[in-house]
Amino acid sequence: MPRLGEFLPHDGDPLMTVIVQWSAVVGKRSRRLLFPRKYDAFHKVLYVAVPNSMVRAQYEPLLPLIIEKMAQVVPEVPVQRIALSVDPRWFPAKERIGADTPPPPPEPDPAQVAAAEQRLLEAGVSPRFASVLARIEVLRNQRRDEDR
Repeated sequence: MPRLGEFLPHDGDPLMTVIVQWSAVVGKRSRRLLFPRKYDAFHKVLYVAVPNSMVRAQYEPLLPLIIEKMAQVVPEVPVQRIALSVDPRWFPAKERIGADTPPPPPEPDPAQVAAAEQRLLEAGVSPRFASVLARIEVLRNQRRDEDR
């Protein structure tokens, strides 16, 4: 089956020629991280967008190899320099795996909270903090019992 790039008209437009052949230049894995966005024919500079600065630092040492590969794959588009720019808007946002927020903790037993609060008050804890600390203590004990 022919690739979509073979159907796109790209005669005369060097950027479209580069985009069509981009997988052959950088490979399947790198094409998701490097996106050619602009070509300056006067200075022979290809501007490539990357999603973050870590990817930029990873690919900067490889730019001479990419230029060499471009000369082999796309000889009609002369490139002397590639400029990487961090531009995340060209890349889809990653979906987070799992839930964004953890489920709320279970409600502690009111009788256990009252007993813990009374024990804290007798131990000299301020009444202002005793109710909160008692609730935390009961929840901690419940979680510890679940782990056993």
